[in-house]
Amino acid sequence: MTYSYDRARTGRRIQAQRMALKLTQEKLAERMDCSLRFVADVERGAVGMSIDSLVNVCAALKTSPNALLDDGDGRDEGASDLNWLLSALSNLPARKRETALEILRAYLRGE
Repeated sequence: MTYSYDRARTGRRIQAQRMALKLTQEKLAERMDCSLRFVADVERGAVGMSIDSLVNVCAALKTSPNALLDDGDGRDEGASDLNWLLSALSNLPARKRETALEILRAYLRGE
């Protein structure tokens, strides 16, 4: 059995995680010890990644390979949004995180 992945979706997930961490492509490339061109190509889905590159990008973005690669059962875009939200919230200072959660709770309750 061969495993393949959707490079474009993976690239969008990498970009979303990078942006949630407020990193530029340049900063991500620096953390991964690779070229800016490689990061841009991966985010566009133009090129794939080796296992080593996947490990490096996961470490640089503080995420798991599953979060970047898993296409699940068709729910991946929603899961990607949820992963982005969790990452964005976890990277906020405590006070801002609590404020954001209060706003989200009020919104979801219809207040």
